[in-house]
Amino acid sequence: MPNYSDLPSWARKVIPVIVVWDLFWRSLALWRAASRRQPVWFVCLLILSTGGVLPIVYLLRDRARS
Repeated sequence: MPNYSDLPSWARKVIPVIVVWDLFWRSLALWRAASRRQPVWFVCLLILSTGGVLPIVYLLRDRARS
């Protein structure tokens, strides 16, 4: 199994940025889905969220309902 320290230096800098990006969007979308009592969206976001794409789609789609 590869070790984090075996990665190139650029990858060690990019991975934390991607993790923070995903965590921010996922948290925001999950919070909104939960507060609006949308259990289907909540479960989809919880399971299928990859790279912030699904949370961003949800937030943009649901923006009109605010």
